[in-house]
Amino acid sequence: MVELNEEVYKPSDDTYIVVDTFNDLMYKSEKSINLLIEIGSGSGYITISILKTILSKSAPYAILIDISPCATASSWNSIKLNGLDPYSDVIQCDGLSCIRNFVADTIVFNPPYLPVEDSGSWLARSWSGGADGMSIWLKFFVESLDRCKPSVCTIIFTLSTLQDLEKALSLLERSCIAVDFYRCKSFFFETICAAGCSR
Repeated sequence: MVELNEEVYKPSDDTYIVVDTFNDLMYKSEKSINLLIEIGSGSGYITISILKTILSKSAPYAILIDISPCATASSWNSIKLNGLDPYSDVIQCDGLSCIRNFVADTIVFNPPYLPVEDSGSWLARSWSGGADGMSIWLKFFVESLDRCKPSVCTIIFTLSTLQDLEKALSLLERSCIAVDFYRCKSFFFETICAAGCSR
């Protein structure tokens, strides 16, 4: 249950792929999560779903971040609506610029990846990934590398065949101990996958 407004991206297939992937991973893993950070939280749907899954295993703390004031309001209202405010904070911030290094054990993002440049409304910015669909993805991923606790961190994210995947895979190969591709969903115009980078 989330609270939306007209300037916030509505949970969709890419959102659900991330949540389902996380649920699969937690089912198979004994890893506990202490600090979860979501970049580009939008409605808060992903973090809310994750917290509901892991609260029985651990006592996590989540930070939801979005650059949009409309999205941060939606995330916070959704968190409270689900009674998860004791475990969460919401910050309006440009990426991870407001977070210190080496603090997170899990970072998740479902960034704008459409190969368009639209800096109009907040809603338009929520799907605009730049000319090659990589601008926001690269920013989020590079910032995540610096915020990950050494040796224990996992970064979970989406990738689309509409993006410059060669650029993404080259960076993943250089930056991750292991890269795994999990759930994918194909449409007539693209395939979206959830992937993970172990640090």
